[in-house]
Amino acid sequence: MGQRPLLPCGYGGMTAFSISSLMYVSALLIVVVSGVGFSREKELLTERWGYATLVDYSLSVLFVALYFTFNGIYHGTLRRNIFVIVGVVLFGHIVTMAYLCYLTFEHRSLRDALIVWNTNPDGEARGEMKRKDPLTWIIAGVAFVLFLYFLNVCVRALQVESLGIGWEKTKGNPWILLTFINNLIGLVFVVSYILVSEQATFYALPWILALVVGGNGVSMLYVVHKMLNNTGASPLEAMLTQNPRGGFLQ
Repeated sequence: MGQRPLLPCGYGGMTAFSISSLMYVSALLIVVVSGVGFSREKELLTERWGYATLVDYSLSVLFVALYFTFNGIYHGTLRRNIFVIVGVVLFGHIVTMAYLCYLTFEHRSLRDALIVWNTNPDGEARGEMKRKDPLTWIIAGVAFVLFLYFLNVCVRALQVESLGIGWEKTKGNPWILLTFINNLIGLVFVVSYILVSEQATFYALPWILALVVGGNGVSMLYVVHKMLNNTGASPLEAMLTQNPRGGFLQ
């Protein structure tokens, strides 16, 4: 028996990786050509929308780190995944997308790469998972607090400057622009994860729209969704299990 063919989503992942790479390299070239070095990097902390962009990026990295940690524990690749997480912190989400493509080709499909336990048609998670571990509630609580913090940062930025002014400043600062591009690439990973986590596209679309509008801060809200919506006895099972059909929207 030959190896089963790569599913279309695998080639879609390669396309997403190629586009992401082009976006990232273009933004990086802007930083290099502009010659600003690290002189304006501090504006990520001092500018309202620059700080919001930095918080957005930090939460996206946290989501990736949380997922790859649980994925590594289950598959016995934690050491490798830790190196990937460090790479994401140092070099951005281009590393995330590269590793996602690697996992997709290794498992022959995006779903098999990201999800371990499927659910049956009645929406019950497969396996003996009946009550939640206290850590599940803790992670859900922390994720919700982080989402509220991100929301507060964005609201405070809006109170000072409009989105239009914020976008002009983003385009005018290569470091903020690079971080913004990084955020967009991070969204690709979260969207991919949501698409395979939900049993139907209908249930995934509201989350994807929320991510596009609200940024990676919404990924923390999705972590809450994963922790509370599955009957998993541990956060690992919650993150690696496909959601029961409908979830909170049922």
